[in-house]
Amino acid sequence: MNNKTFWLGFLAIYVAWQILAYLTHNVLLAEHYEVQSSVFRPAAERRDMAWMLYASSAAFLFLFCQVFALANETRSVAEGMRFGLLLGLFFSIPAVVDNYVLYPITPAIAGLWFMAGVISFVIAGGIFATIWRPSRV
Repeated sequence: MNNKTFWLGFLAIYVAWQILAYLTHNVLLAEHYEVQSSVFRPAAERRDMAWMLYASSAAFLFLFCQVFALANETRSVAEGMRFGLLLGLFFSIPAVVDNYVLYPITPAIAGLWFMAGVISFVIAGGIFATIWRPSRV
């Protein structure tokens, strides 16, 4: 797992993840967030805390790559996307439902969070499976 293709795959999905997050939150959901701005932290406070989002994404995606590298069978793109789908559902269902119950967000925001989360995982799995190749022993 500690080889060049692992790190290239990790870097590729980190960049893709950040692009997808930007498109989701700053383009697709921007109007929804503006309507419910009182629910969220002020923009300046979010900007000051943004480093936590980048750090948690890096840690999470590193673990995503590690689990895939340990658990995969065929290293195919289809397997990577299936892995991403399962983890996307695994994480998105409780995260979105919990946030919908705890915070006064609209069903549209919750639904878009769910779809974007699952799609992001599927893309990450496909990208990593395309790039990563195990080390030769």
